[in-house]
Amino acid sequence: MRVSDSHNLSSQTTGPVQADARRKQKYDNIGYLFILPVVVFFCLFFIYPLGYTIRLSFYEWTGFSNDMTFVGLRNLHDVFSNWVFWTAAKNTILYAIVQTSLQTALGLILALVLDSRLLGREMFKVLFFTPVLVSIAVVSLLWGRIFEPNFGLLNGLLTKIGLGVLARPWLGDSQVALFAVISVSVWQGFGYSMVLFLAGLQNVLEDLKEAAKIDGASDLGVIWHITLPLLRPVIALVATLTLIGALKVFEIIYVMTSGGPNHATETISSLLYYEAFRFNHMGIASAIAVVLLIGTMAMSILQRRVMERESEI
Repeated sequence: MRVSDSHNLSSQTTGPVQADARRKQKYDNIGYLFILPVVVFFCLFFIYPLGYTIRLSFYEWTGFSNDMTFVGLRNLHDVFSNWVFWTAAKNTILYAIVQTSLQTALGLILALVLDSRLLGREMFKVLFFTPVLVSIAVVSLLWGRIFEPNFGLLNGLLTKIGLGVLARPWLGDSQVALFAVISVSVWQGFGYSMVLFLAGLQNVLEDLKEAAKIDGASDLGVIWHITLPLLRPVIALVATLTLIGALKVFEIIYVMTSGGPNHATETISSLLYYEAFRFNHMGIASAIAVVLLIGTMAMSILQRRVMERESEI
């Protein structure tokens, strides 16, 4: 083959390649144009507020004046030296652990029951999921009335069935107030966990269950040795999502107890709110927000590692 022929062949080959590259670049540019509004929205309402909050944690500011005094790490020092913060941190951790354990276990048990041939299971699915659709403010007000010590439904019911000795001011007793709020949170959220578990159960093959039963396994044995191992990724997902949400709990605390009595139900998020909008300590509130951000990011990283580990099994 002559040199000129090989040159022409090379030109004919690179022509379509360059055209494909230009076409791909055009499609990429169009794709970037479509995601541009989302990127702008994300930067405007997440990146900028996040950066501003981190910056504000190094300043002393009331939120109403133009005077901002740089104090460095003093806000963090004030946060960590405040006993209320450590009480709120303890309550938040306890709240997160108890809610995650109960909500995950209850959602899993109900999903296993409703996945069987239970009569009226579709009705029960709707019934159990309904609290998830109700506003948290409405749920908090409703249960606040139920826990009311003098005319509340719970104390009245306990008195009528002969257990009046158990009646107490549920939200006014520092020993039980936090657990009362946790019970309301679990009541509202277990339906969401149940739906996620029901979705995960659709991936458990019936052939595996039947094979285990043929080998002599009982119903509980099938659940323990077949169903639960296959549901491990879903269990990890539900537990982690519930835990992260519990670490940021605010609305139900604010409506039901406002952090009382005597900070017995105070959480990091509620303390952040009161420092910012009741005491006008914007710098300290921002420092608390940074601490909460670090804790939430740590849980997100843990979630990713757990999910990656479960996917490798």
